[in-house]
Amino acid sequence: MVTTPTKWRQCPLKEIVAHLIDNRGKTPPLEKNGPHELLEVSAITSPSIYPDYSRVRKRISQETYDTWFKRGPLHKGDILISTVGSVANIAYSRETRATIAQNIIAIRTKPIMNPLFLYYYLSAAFTARKIRVLDIGCVQASIKVSDLMSIPIHVPPLPEQEKIAHQLFSFDKAIIDLREQNKALVALSIIYYRLLSLHPSKETCTLQEICTHIAGGGTPPKKEETHYNGTIDWYTTKELQDGFLYTSKTKITESGLQSTTVALFPPKSILIAMYAFPTAGRLGILNSEGAFNQATCGLVPNSNTTYEYLYCHLKSHRANINQMASGSAQQNLSKHIIKKYPAFTVDAEALSDFKRSVGPLFQKIEINTRKIKTLTDLRNALTKKFMCHPH
Repeated sequence: MVTTPTKWRQCPLKEIVAHLIDNRGKTPPLEKNGPHELLEVSAITSPSIYPDYSRVRKRISQETYDTWFKRGPLHKGDILISTVGSVANIAYSRETRATIAQNIIAIRTKPIMNPLFLYYYLSAAFTARKIRVLDIGCVQASIKVSDLMSIPIHVPPLPEQEKIAHQLFSFDKAIIDLREQNKALVALSIIYYRLLSLHPSKETCTLQEICTHIAGGGTPPKKEETHYNGTIDWYTTKELQDGFLYTSKTKITESGLQSTTVALFPPKSILIAMYAFPTAGRLGILNSEGAFNQATCGLVPNSNTTYEYLYCHLKSHRANINQMASGSAQQNLSKHIIKKYPAFTVDAEALSDFKRSVGPLFQKIEINTRKIKTLTDLRNALTKKFMCHPH
């Protein structure tokens, strides 16, 4: 049961909203090189609190923007909420940039509400549950904006909001800095990989030839409760964020492991997402034994290569690999495509030199990822404490 501080007043969400950007139901014409970015749900599912503009794939012309989007662009401090499909994804806009159409709304708060505080309030687990129970969808999850605007919000005095938001953001700022460090470390690792690709001992091969095992995963039947809530890590593609994987959101039991094609893969296996943009091609590195769903493919390096090489190779070739995806409803990769994808080997000395160069970089990425998990857990615990208990 959630309790809230007695000095906080309660009101429906709509009472603290000054401006609602709701362009749902509109499918604007697109222009490949248009000046305005069109954000989709995929851009607000990243671990960051901010929209991920690297995932933008749609743009619109100035004319379309002027005639279709009269409520203007997103402003700094706007809160984005997904309302279809992956409902209750929340993001905080830190700049005046882009616009939204299908499946997302944005709210701009009144002066009585600190927007960053509202972001953390809406992101809290207990609020997310309130939003998800509003689902009226049949084929896919969907919530009505009018229902969303009616959910109760507990509003502390503005100085208290600002204090709480500042404390929680200090964790996110540290997390963002560590993620940027990891991006730079990966970029440096890929430079070493590209130098390796120029080595005179290079010989072409396929991924299958430098792996002991390449296989897709599986999903234990969900109707069997005994298959879940166990101790075995079981990952979905949503958890693949191009980094190390420490613990999965869903755990399965031994019976779940034996129920389908689910198999355990060893530490330092590389996982690659196979289904649908923008997920297809994303990677994960198992830190310990784990299993995964059928939308994921696992690769175990053999003695002719290293997990760092596999990671850098797949990361560098992501665009090319994704171009090989096929399907009518959505573009998917397959285990066969991955097995036959070109790769290369080098002699033992060159491989050893590569390992010495990139090994410390991946170790630092792993350390940073552990710190990110610790900071995330602390932030989530503090969010629950601040939002749910008197203080």
